[in-house]
Amino acid sequence: MKPHLEHRDAPNSDDGVTGCERALVETMTGSASDIADAVENLLAMLLAKVDRYSHHSTDGVILEWQEVTPRGAWCVGTVVMIDGQLVEPFRLDVSLDPPGAGIESGVIRFGDADAPAIEYGSSRHERMVKRILADPRCEFRWKLRFSRGPQGWRGTGSTKRGH
Repeated sequence: MKPHLEHRDAPNSDDGVTGCERALVETMTGSASDIADAVENLLAMLLAKVDRYSHHSTDGVILEWQEVTPRGAWCVGTVVMIDGQLVEPFRLDVSLDPPGAGIESGVIRFGDADAPAIEYGSSRHERMVKRILADPRCEFRWKLRFSRGPQGWRGTGSTKRGH
């Protein structure tokens, strides 16, 4: 069953996403330093648009690999969810607009649709981290995919592996 995603007419209207994007841009342009917090806040805001997640359902992001430049950011890691202290993999890839003032495009992939619930600190969590570290571009059958375009962020349910 695909999750219901709420779409708003106005891109990023009054939903906190704009502020979260701004914080992420600031980490890429050097005016802020903690990309993990910026990624977590943006992901939490996007997950809040999915009917099965609460307004702030995350309890931290653990970056396993990251590349940050003034033109964009790419990172992969795990998200600790508040409910049950379960972990989910994620990948973020964003590009800034030419002046570096905002996000021009981006994709955030979240959750492994094939894995049962994985508890933080468990041996399955360790195996997932080892898999990510061995191949930071490894693919999962992602539960959710959020894409950033001219109209703001849009989400889709379970994606096919590699997309």
